[in-house]
Amino acid sequence: MNNSSAIQSKNLTVEFDTKVIISDLTLSIPYRSITVIIGPNGSGKSTLLKALLGLVPYSGSITLFEGDMLNLNIGYVPQHTEFDRTIPMTVFDLLRLSLYQKSPKNQLQSITEALKELDIEDLAQKPLRELSGGQFQRVLIARAIQDEPKLLILDEASAGIDYVGVKGLHEVLKHLKEIHNTTILMVSHEINIIPEIADRVICLGHGYSYCGEATNALTQEHIIRLFSEKVKWHDHHS
Repeated sequence: MNNSSAIQSKNLTVEFDTKVIISDLTLSIPYRSITVIIGPNGSGKSTLLKALLGLVPYSGSITLFEGDMLNLNIGYVPQHTEFDRTIPMTVFDLLRLSLYQKSPKNQLQSITEALKELDIEDLAQKPLRELSGGQFQRVLIARAIQDEPKLLILDEASAGIDYVGVKGLHEVLKHLKEIHNTTILMVSHEINIIPEIADRVICLGHGYSYCGEATNALTQEHIIRLFSEKVKWHDHHS
């Protein structure tokens, strides 16, 4: 199983109203890895996540965990969460909503462990309306991992989180990969995080794509093709 891929796509194409968003994308993502998707705005990064989740129509093929969908638990944090935080609800209440099938004892255990993973145990009884943007983002991630997903999908997870919070989040993701064997796929605009956290990188540009080892992705060729003339290359090794 470890020699196989957690996620595979072949000739994946997504189009809306005859406009092609993703074209003929073939990729392979290993088990127990962190893959970062980068690219300019409108290049299809969020659309790729939604296609993998079956939220948008596509052509081609997608296989998750060798087709073992019965035992596949996916955690997903979208880029924009339309949630009314003025509702009189605490963090604990929000996390409990998706655990209705568990006993109260198991609910408490799942919530406590998820909050501990994100180092936000002190927020358990805090009303949602009192959370900062960064705190709420971490709560959403806690909610996504509280049922120990095999696959965690994050769309701009670090949005609204300060530098210290982002560093902490990266440590959480590496912990999930190494200790819980979680496969993580995340969209980010922060190219500088790749050497620190990524095993693989998916580059999506307008009419350009690349999927491979992180060490091979941050080359002058890939970055310039990805962002076209909008980026200037500086060789820090010279």
